[in-house]
Amino acid sequence: MRSPYFTYSLATCLLIASFVLALFVFSPEPPLSLYAFLISINLSAWILIAWDKAIAGRTITRVPERVFLALALLGGAAGLLLGMKLFRHKTKKGSFQYSLVAIFAIQALLILIVKRYLAL
Repeated sequence: MRSPYFTYSLATCLLIASFVLALFVFSPEPPLSLYAFLISINLSAWILIAWDKAIAGRTITRVPERVFLALALLGGAAGLLLGMKLFRHKTKKGSFQYSLVAIFAIQALLILIVKRYLAL
């Protein structure tokens, strides 16, 4: 039997790959493909937190916080924050929330810097 981490990682990678591929087909230019990646990873993170909320309280193995934080580090912090607020999931975990907000703030700052100096 495989580890549930393998299943979550594989499902997340497949979601991200399918969204990026679909969006890249419609926007082959480099800045637009970066936006396509950010949209797809945030949508994948949002779907994963919705799924984790749906299976909460059952005997099914839940998605570990490490997977959520890894997605946030890859660019999905906004999708996770939106999912947390919308589904009221993981809102009592202070350390998780602080980590996620810090990652989001750093990413937002990086996006502003890149947009300002590279004129994307």
